[in-house]
Amino acid sequence: MFPRRAHRPACYFATGPEQFLVSPAVLEMCGILVATEAEHFERIDADVARTIYQEVSIGDTDFAQLVGSLGQYA
Repeated sequence: MFPRRAHRPACYFATGPEQFLVSPAVLEMCGILVATEAEHFERIDADVARTIYQEVSIGDTDFAQLVGSLGQYA
């Protein structure tokens, strides 16, 4: 389960060198980062990937609350 905060990261909508056409779906959320443009893929480094995942995923506090609320159904 990969709870999401956003469908796409800000870099998807950026222009110029700040743009990376990455729209995390199932594969990306499992760690296989796919970019639709080869040039974008070549420019993605660890910091860009980390930022993308942080933008689309829920934070630690929200995740802890989610897990806590699911505990009532166990």
